[in-house]
Amino acid sequence: MNTNLSTNVLCVNDNLVERVYSFKLLGIVIEYNLKRSAHVGLICAKASSRLYFLKILKRSLLATDDLLYLYMSAVCPLLEYACPVWHTSLTKEQSGQTEFIHKLAFRIIFNNNCMDYENFCRIHQLQTLADRHSELCRSL
Repeated sequence: MNTNLSTNVLCVNDNLVERVYSFKLLGIVIEYNLKRSAHVGLICAKASSRLYFLKILKRSLLATDDLLYLYMSAVCPLLEYACPVWHTSLTKEQSGQTEFIHKLAFRIIFNNNCMDYENFCRIHQLQTLADRHSELCRSL
């Protein structure tokens, strides 16, 4: 496979088409090799920055239900947006990166550091991020 993006020239109607490593289309980062690492990195970075605000609100003694509502309305959509397009092509490591954000949010909201993540989700009637992604893919 040729990874040098500048060797082949592509023209359409006498217009040179610029070759790029990645581009964003409707909020999804698409790489030249169709891998998802740039997209996962972007959504994890955005979600992590929003978790900072969740921590600040937790320190301000905002109620647990309000913190959960904030997470589900401001952070979760970042991790779930268009997941039927990209979820099935994630590597185990990339899936773990997004799931880590979900786990971290629950630790912040519920002060949970010791309980098993899946048992915790079951007890609090919440879904793991992988389950949410699978459900969204099925419903599409």
